[in-house]
Amino acid sequence: MSTSTRSCPTTALNESHPLAFCSASILPASLFRSGGSLDPYIRPVEVVVHEVIYFAAAQPQSLTGPKMKTIPMWVRHAHAVLAFLLVGMAVPAGKAQVRPGDFDLTDGKIERAPEKRLKVSTKEMRATLKFTTEQSATAKFTYLGPTKEVAHLGSGEVRSQFGIKLRAQNDCNVVYIMWHFAPDQKIAVSIKRNPDKHTHSECLDHGYINNIKPRISDAPAPVEPNQPHILTAAMSGSDLSVTADNKLVWWGDLGPVALTFSGPVGLRSDNARVLFDFLVSR
Repeated sequence: MSTSTRSCPTTALNESHPLAFCSASILPASLFRSGGSLDPYIRPVEVVVHEVIYFAAAQPQSLTGPKMKTIPMWVRHAHAVLAFLLVGMAVPAGKAQVRPGDFDLTDGKIERAPEKRLKVSTKEMRATLKFTTEQSATAKFTYLGPTKEVAHLGSGEVRSQFGIKLRAQNDCNVVYIMWHFAPDQKIAVSIKRNPDKHTHSECLDHGYINNIKPRISDAPAPVEPNQPHILTAAMSGSDLSVTADNKLVWWGDLGPVALTFSGPVGLRSDNARVLFDFLVSR
């Protein structure tokens, strides 16, 4: 996965430590414009973070030596700074709430709710936007509890979940970022890839790639009914970053397979009644 190539300030280097990084050197490239400057949706307070230096505790050895390995403490430091950056991210400028009529639904229903919000109460929902946006979306939602009717996954499991679809070409070719509510609670990232197939009846539950190893992952806050949460997912190329309640919970490279199809952003739910806003860049 590519990262920013911005250099650290020379006054900040400390040669007494085997590893020295400035935060700008490890941030996902998706946070930067092509010219190296932070995207405008990063608030000004985050711009100063490139001055922050932090050091990993490592055994003295050459950075280019054959024994150089991943250092867990470096990962923890990187995680901390990335979380600091992303916790301050406002909803990207220009993002707007969508309406029920903006969706193409292949399953379930999205309805209007009070205060111009949206809701889903069907046992399954699959939706994509009718128009193209950036591959970035935010769902501000409140989980209201399980649905009355029950839908089973292909494995037979009854899972309550709600999440975002990126590059959603159709029901058979899509990137999923799902927040599980029950029986487990976690953020799950997967790619569903079925070349030349378009509808669920054609691909069913085949083609899932679930064993994607992120650079960084963390558990989201526990979800209880009637408590508000925020899920944001964004892709730049094959690079994906996910925040839950303004905390970085997944950052990694989905690989070239994620770029073999393309489509709009969207939503999915299973066995979950959810009140939500869905925000995208028009």
